[in-house]
Amino acid sequence: MDMQSKRGKALSVVTAATLAASLGVPAVAIAEEVDQAAAAQETAYQRGNVVDEMLAVQDETVAEDSTGKTAVDTRCVATIGTVEYASLNEAFEKAVDGDTIKLASDADISQSESSACVNAGIGVVLDLSGYQLKAANTKTGNIVVHGSLTITDSTDAKKDGSGKGRIYTETEYASADTGYGVVSAESGGVVVMESGKIDTASFTADNANRGQFAVTLGNKTADSSFIMNGGKIEAGWYAVSGNGNNKTYDGNITVNGGTLVSRADYAIYNPQKGTVSINGGVVYGQAGGIALNAGNLVMTGGIVTSKGQGDTGSWGDGTGGLKNAAINVNAKYGDVSAKISGGDIIAEGDALVIASGGSNKASVLVSGGKFSSSIREDFCAPGYKPVQNSDGKWTVEVPEESRVAEIAGVYYPSIADAFVAARNGETVALLKDSECNERLVVKGKSVALDLAGHTVTTDVSSNFITLDDPAATLAIKDSGVDGKIVATKADPVVLVKAGTFDFQDGTIAPLGTWMSGDKPYGADAICVFGSTLPTAEAYSNVIVGKDATISYPNDGTVGFGYGVDINYDKALKEPHAFGVTVKMDGTTVNGGMYLNGSIVDTEGNVPVVNVGSTAKIDGMIYAAGYAKWNIDGAEIKGDTGMEIRAGVLNVTGGSIEGTSTPTGVKPNGNGSTTDGAGIAIAQHTTKLPIEVNVSGGTVAGHTAFYQSNPQNNPEDATAKVKLNITGGSFSASNGGVNAVYSENCTGFITGGTFSSKPADEFVAEGYKASESNGKWTVSEIVPPAPPAPAPQPEPQPETDVEQRPDGSTVTTVTQPDGSQTVTTESADGTESVVSKDAEGNVTSTEVTVSDEAAQAG
Repeated sequence: MDMQSKRGKALSVVTAATLAASLGVPAVAIAEEVDQAAAAQETAYQRGNVVDEMLAVQDETVAEDSTGKTAVDTRCVATIGTVEYASLNEAFEKAVDGDTIKLASDADISQSESSACVNAGIGVVLDLSGYQLKAANTKTGNIVVHGSLTITDSTDAKKDGSGKGRIYTETEYASADTGYGVVSAESGGVVVMESGKIDTASFTADNANRGQFAVTLGNKTADSSFIMNGGKIEAGWYAVSGNGNNKTYDGNITVNGGTLVSRADYAIYNPQKGTVSINGGVVYGQAGGIALNAGNLVMTGGIVTSKGQGDTGSWGDGTGGLKNAAINVNAKYGDVSAKISGGDIIAEGDALVIASGGSNKASVLVSGGKFSSSIREDFCAPGYKPVQNSDGKWTVEVPEESRVAEIAGVYYPSIADAFVAARNGETVALLKDSECNERLVVKGKSVALDLAGHTVTTDVSSNFITLDDPAATLAIKDSGVDGKIVATKADPVVLVKAGTFDFQDGTIAPLGTWMSGDKPYGADAICVFGSTLPTAEAYSNVIVGKDATISYPNDGTVGFGYGVDINYDKALKEPHAFGVTVKMDGTTVNGGMYLNGSIVDTEGNVPVVNVGSTAKIDGMIYAAGYAKWNIDGAEIKGDTGMEIRAGVLNVTGGSIEGTSTPTGVKPNGNGSTTDGAGIAIAQHTTKLPIEVNVSGGTVAGHTAFYQSNPQNNPEDATAKVKLNITGGSFSASNGGVNAVYSENCTGFITGGTFSSKPADEFVAEGYKASESNGKWTVSEIVPPAPPAPAPQPEPQPETDVEQRPDGSTVTTVTQPDGSQTVTTESADGTESVVSKDAEGNVTSTEVTVSDEAAQAG
């Protein structure tokens, strides 16, 4: 009897329950049998009886010191920060969310009485740090993850497994009791490998019969996942595998980098519900790269190789009996779908891809990638056919007549295919008018759609385009003329759940409708949700550029639609829209803007809407909920130009016009209230604050500016309505009389021009309305200037003359500044002058004058 037969016989006598207990062994995937041990692993792990690894193996050794006495080696095995642990199990037990467990020496958990466990809600990093960690393929000698574990090796600089650190086993497979993974992502668990090595192959030369498993998934009661970003996993049998019993929750495998190797079998075995995503890295197996008995494969990059020399054995389950292939789509436990749009698939000895279904469906759709030999035509996605490149490799391409879209010289038969294939930073360019009845989802990448003058028509019922995470960005542009998206039903056409939608150029034309009573209204063009976190910044962003148009039917058969609708995800049952920003610079035809009234948060990063100078909105703005609106230079026109029922509105320029007549108000707890106003202020039933500031622009309507209290809110609620007009032009049109009216506010006008005199109570104290040429201007009252004071005479010097008995004359001249000059003229003609300046400094001079000179004067 050969070893392959022995292996099959050994399994045949093991009980079903024991088989099912072995997560990861080929027999584990028996879908019909009860997974008793998996249930045991789902229970909380008890730490009270953790075996000290050093005592169990070699980490506690007994030695004689110089006195002949024995001593226990309690060396440090692992650290968390500065705290040392003599047991790795203890380090895992003590770790809290965010901790890094760093090996400080070689460690052994293979003989532990309970697994090293990462509990639910905890995320930790295990840094092998160049050391060896011995584990076992047993129920208790491994690492089990219910939370999140990231495996690294700080000595693996290249992140290819070439460092000194590794997790390894020396457990030969003998029965189901020795068929566990050395690392297991159980229900709710996430294992991420960034660097380092897991080795479950090197311990034996007989991997075909005594090989082992590396990483397993146990998604029995919740989703679990394994993500490979770097490092290396080398297994005798499966590098990564799941459990075929698990059909309710997803067990997902993602390879972005690194290398997965099987020395005897398939490197990845997926018998469970879930998705295998290959975006990069190398998947290499002696029998094959990937085998799927259930679930889905999505391959966009990386390398998958079959040596075609492996031995899958005669197992009654797992990969037993499967033929060798790079990718084997078997569909034994459920429908299987494999979609290949990129990467390299190499088969050195056998088939590239094989598929078999039985009672389940097995499908393979190839729309890209490179192959070592020709791919079967029935595996090619619709519109593709195999073609050989000049280097001898094969790929698939779209015949010229079937080309709808292009990405950098690669052609696609549909927009949907191109969107799936588009990588971060790439542009999908249309080549012809086309229909697209599949939803386009942008997640985790930034891409662009160039309409290139063509028309895309879709009849999906909602969300033709969805952006689904904050990192997602979609730009729509039109390098041609009159490129457009025509949505016959979709409401909305574009849904921004998170991310940035940058509508730069072209036209979105919603033709779908919704009914209000017996009147149809246009479907949303763009609907944007926000975050539930008040601190979220720029979470969901909508940009409508100056060359972009949102166009609704304008023949009177359909009421206006909302070109931009700020709303919330009803599935979350939390009406928040934190982190929403809208920049509106484009044009709407018969379309306005809307903010849901259930959005009532007044603190945190509330929605911010900026309507720029190039915006032309032919349909009202209805701001039912709370946001901050800034309007500068836009042209806005509707039955009422804008109605605000909560939030802040700043108008600095542009024109806002209400076309309906007359001005009318009716209470409405679920919709607008006012017709015929340029700007209507009508506090909602939510009784939220309203602040309206107008400093510029033109406002017109039957009543240009109209504040009312349609819900009959109490005074303490209407007191939260603040109006402030400091500028702008307000005109009553269409037969209206009042340029401004307010039911509840007074003293709010300090500037602006009006077609009729504002009521005195609306004009702020210290201001007045003055008429000139039929217009009224409000300005500050300037009091008359006081009369100018009478001119005062210039001060003159004072002169005092004294005649002395001796015949001398003393003349004193005092100036206005206090300086003096004293001149003394004696009888003999001698003259002396004493001067004192304003500071009190004194000088004197003496002059002798002859009689002749004196007589001569």
